[in-house]
Amino acid sequence: MTEDELEKIKVDPAYVVGQLVKALLGKGKNAPERTRQWYQVLTGMAQGILQIGSRAPVSGSPPWITLEVVHGGFATGGFAAGGILKPYEIAKLNELQKLGLAKESEIKSLDKSAARAVLNIYFAGAEGRKELSKMLKTGHYRTHIPEEAALLIATWLIEKGEADRTAQLLEVLAPFFDRLRFYPEPAGEPLRVTGEDIVYLQTAGICARQLRDKSQQKQVAKMNESIKVWTPLYDRAASLFFETVEGENPQLLKDHITGQLVRAENGQPVVSGGWPCKKFQADWAGRASQLLIEYEQVRHLHGLCKKHEKPKENFARLRKYLVIASKDPAQLSGINVGDIRRILASYVTAHGAPGSKRLEATRSMQESIANRPLHKDLARVMADRLDREPADQGVADLTRLWAPLSAREAFDAGASEDTMFPASIVGKTLTCGEAPLITMIEQKLIGSSEAMASVLPMLTANTRAANIKDTDLARLFASVYRAFRKRRSLLLLNLQSQVRFEELPWVSAVLPWMDSHQDTQNVPRAALSKAAWLAISAFPYSVLPNKLIREFRTLAKDAGLKIPLVDELAADIFTGSFSANFLDAAQDAAKLLHGTSYQRYFGIDYDRILSLDDIEEKSHKKVSPGFGRICAEMAEGQKKLTVSSSVVYNGAMIEQAQIVTTHNLASLWQSLQLQDELSTELSTMAQCCYKWICRRQQLKLPQWQTELKSIKNSAYAWRQMLFYISLADENEQKNFIGWADDHFQKQSDEFKQRFAPAMLGLQAIVNGQEFDYKGELQSGGKRFTGWSGKPHFLSRQPECK
Repeated sequence: MTEDELEKIKVDPAYVVGQLVKALLGKGKNAPERTRQWYQVLTGMAQGILQIGSRAPVSGSPPWITLEVVHGGFATGGFAAGGILKPYEIAKLNELQKLGLAKESEIKSLDKSAARAVLNIYFAGAEGRKELSKMLKTGHYRTHIPEEAALLIATWLIEKGEADRTAQLLEVLAPFFDRLRFYPEPAGEPLRVTGEDIVYLQTAGICARQLRDKSQQKQVAKMNESIKVWTPLYDRAASLFFETVEGENPQLLKDHITGQLVRAENGQPVVSGGWPCKKFQADWAGRASQLLIEYEQVRHLHGLCKKHEKPKENFARLRKYLVIASKDPAQLSGINVGDIRRILASYVTAHGAPGSKRLEATRSMQESIANRPLHKDLARVMADRLDREPADQGVADLTRLWAPLSAREAFDAGASEDTMFPASIVGKTLTCGEAPLITMIEQKLIGSSEAMASVLPMLTANTRAANIKDTDLARLFASVYRAFRKRRSLLLLNLQSQVRFEELPWVSAVLPWMDSHQDTQNVPRAALSKAAWLAISAFPYSVLPNKLIREFRTLAKDAGLKIPLVDELAADIFTGSFSANFLDAAQDAAKLLHGTSYQRYFGIDYDRILSLDDIEEKSHKKVSPGFGRICAEMAEGQKKLTVSSSVVYNGAMIEQAQIVTTHNLASLWQSLQLQDELSTELSTMAQCCYKWICRRQQLKLPQWQTELKSIKNSAYAWRQMLFYISLADENEQKNFIGWADDHFQKQSDEFKQRFAPAMLGLQAIVNGQEFDYKGELQSGGKRFTGWSGKPHFLSRQPECK
């Protein structure tokens, strides 16, 4: 990418304007807040306050400050630990005013700097440190944002006699006392220390809110209305006409052997029994008219169920005849009476005659169903139970939440005592239950590598905290780490890296208290190994997401391992350079895969990669120009792409880098000896990838952009499949090809026609052939990669061609 193009990315506000317009047109409850945020981004860029693409985008603010960041990594200029005072801050200011430590004017200016400065100064002083010290020892605090732990750590340092370290830390924090919250939120419940491998998907508080937001199921509401409102009226209408029957009640004739309905030549069921409209009691017309009036009154009160209004429905037809008969039964034609007779016969056959035990049992069963407590009411009961748990943590023991309803709960929910919760509500609570990571994966609660990445910071935090002997500091350290991992990543250019945890001044101040000797390295190493093989074996078709790699990188550092882990790069801001760890990762892959089917399939010159040693500095970052040239040559030669292709060219280059490095698989495999856990699973994982690709490529995707993304993800899964089978022995590879062909033949004809080039290419390479420079074979086989400068052979969408 040229310097001009890079400059355009830095300053072009078009994307921000588009997001602002989208927010202005939005109708959701969050639309006003999104509008405010994007307006701040736009004005900040226009005024030069924001430098988008920098790791310190807000002018005058250091990188360690937690920023308000919106979609795409754009900083708004706001501080996460700033803004309007929280309720607990206001309460503390009122308390300080009574003690004469705060002025009324400072309290009234709730969004002004003076109030927050008062609180920071108080907690940095002797009296405030007493409060923080008590919080430290009891765990009655919460740090939602990393900054909120700063003065807690300062207090801990003072108590350890580290006056100089404390002074240095306060010198860094003091300039921001008027803007940032450096103290925690008090909490009624202590922070619970969980096991090192314990995680949860969401907190009890979030789960409770979601349960309260549960809406009543429309179909259930319609069914209940039908049973409670319209069925009784229908029964009354039918009973009125049954009164007029002369002889036996009509019913549909059934074959006494087969039990099937007997039908006439015209296909209509044969009706037996007497005829209606033969006799009318004196008050019959009045009762019929009253029923029709009641119906009209009820119809205006209940509008969920519309079946009773459909002209062809029996209830609607009976009402039409009631209108006529209530005025003058003689106006009913023979056809009308015959129709009434068939309706009554169908009624008896389906439900039983009025007054029969069968009809009584049917209506009783329906009524019991309608009287069951609604799921939304039971969800509210469960939410109330969750309210008794710490709102910002998981639930250690879910079984007590699943106990039957008490008498009071049953009364409030309109249920009977000892009612059990339905499976849907019990299942929802599983998201806030604490369990080992492997259990969450086995139970399908964690169903993707992205979901795994969202919970892994808990495991990392606990693992890192285990290296701290002081229990108070260990608990605080884990809390700060989890808060830090909630920071949203910034959009960065020029190979800049996101702020590291150790760059937080209050964290770096206590790093000397983290044990880092050989014994303590075993814990993070074991955690990393377990997490890596879980991620790869459970989701073998998925690229390891950046958030997961970030945790792997942290655990590797704590374990004393130098693993060249690489991130997935964004094609739209890629500048053409690869950091030095890409070369290191490629050389790891070369050592593992030299001479394998993987190398032949992708046409990788691993000898050239192993000979590269060209690391140089660029924008204060070590890069490998030689590695970049190799990826560019592979992208241009195999895809017929040129630099003018812009994002497509960038994407193709990045994909070639992923291919050459195996995108972390080879480095993790060798550094952690994953073959010990996964060598017997290679064929199974490869089959899982192939099945996933087949399913993915047969989904109906109406938008061409969605299809392109699906093709790319399938190509990445294909690449990982090749990695697994290339590590297997020759017999396993041949067996896999046979299995894959059998599975391929079971797919739809349309898919087989599109995917045939990929299958031909795979079979040929495993059998020792090689693609030409275009990635093609004379047999029609093609190399399957995701990015392409021309229509992809898997595409079904004319728009993307």
